[in-house]
Amino acid sequence: MMHCGILALWLFYVARPAVSQKEQKGPPPMITNFLSYDLLNPEQVKFRVQNALVLPCGASGTNLKWSWYHNGTKIPEGALKFGNKRLGRDGTLIGSFLGSADSGTYQCFVEDTVSGVKTFSRKIRVAVTVIGEFADQTPVEELVDLGLPFSFACPAHGQRYGASYSWEGQNMIQFSRNQRRGIIPSSGKLLIAFVTQEDIDQIATLGGIRCTVSAANTFYSSGVLTLKKRMPRQNDSQTLRPPAWEVVPGTMEIALERRNKTLYCLATGRPAPAITWKKDGKQIQSGKESFEIPNAFQGRLLIIITVQKNIHEGQYTCEAENSENAGNPIKHNINLQVEVSPRWTSGRPPESKVTIGNASNETLTCDVTAIPTPLFSWYRDGQRIPASTLKLAFKAHAFDVMRVLLSS
Repeated sequence: MMHCGILALWLFYVARPAVSQKEQKGPPPMITNFLSYDLLNPEQVKFRVQNALVLPCGASGTNLKWSWYHNGTKIPEGALKFGNKRLGRDGTLIGSFLGSADSGTYQCFVEDTVSGVKTFSRKIRVAVTVIGEFADQTPVEELVDLGLPFSFACPAHGQRYGASYSWEGQNMIQFSRNQRRGIIPSSGKLLIAFVTQEDIDQIATLGGIRCTVSAANTFYSSGVLTLKKRMPRQNDSQTLRPPAWEVVPGTMEIALERRNKTLYCLATGRPAPAITWKKDGKQIQSGKESFEIPNAFQGRLLIIITVQKNIHEGQYTCEAENSENAGNPIKHNINLQVEVSPRWTSGRPPESKVTIGNASNETLTCDVTAIPTPLFSWYRDGQRIPASTLKLAFKAHAFDVMRVLLSS
């Protein structure tokens, strides 16, 4: 939800008679320093690190008191003193040695303790990069058939936000990706387009291989995986096969503007199929228009860096081809829709001070652009204004102040 209350509007009512000192109110607190972006990228906020999260909430005004809310619940003062978070004198929230439970939304409230007037920030989203240990370290021996596809999921483990995966043998020597072998970036699943004796021998030489998950300067490894031929005297028939999809994205994918987006396709077949990426029917070239196709992933991974709606929204196609379907690749289409977070239509927020004459009408606007259409709320002195009142009319992005009376 887009809250226009993040912009503290100071309304002046002119021709107002004198009131007592107790009733007088100065300008409301104004938040002057707050992050304009979310902290959702891997490694931005790391677990098990001191001062991993720093959220400023600088404000102007007098007699100020700060409070912070996590996922809509106020962080108790005791927790700020003795927990893994603390509050600086300038309202900055500092978090150390965080875990997955510390992910979510954070919102800062600033109160003038004399007048009771409050203002608050937008809700900033935070994702803690955190990984967990493997639940079971039991060694596994898998029976395989030469020349046929093989897959093995990375064993169950704890949290994995921001994780990177690899399969490694003794002394951290990697069982690397190649034309026949792939590792799904999001889950660590190992895939072999067709098993060869070389795969079995290499894994044996490495003393078996382990799924290794790493993030935030920490890594954990699973139990050992080894491969064994189902039939000891089995030979590789070297039968050729056309490509077949093993891993593809959804047919509809969502990307957030100004963030990265990844798409991954992998096909089995013999020879190992080559992957080609296209957008709206035109082949994508790595290094152009913020597209990257890393060589380490054999062309299977497409990274869109800092998504832009006008450039990157559209239909993407991954194609797989080998000698058995030359000239007639199999295709998988993905429709990519780009969502845009709310932003000021004019590029800057409205004026923070507005003068309204007594018994006059005025309209305050909160013009933003967003996809999908945002929801709006208006607040006065930290209190949400009902959609309709006797003196105030609320209409989507506009807020009409009708006949401002002294009691308003």
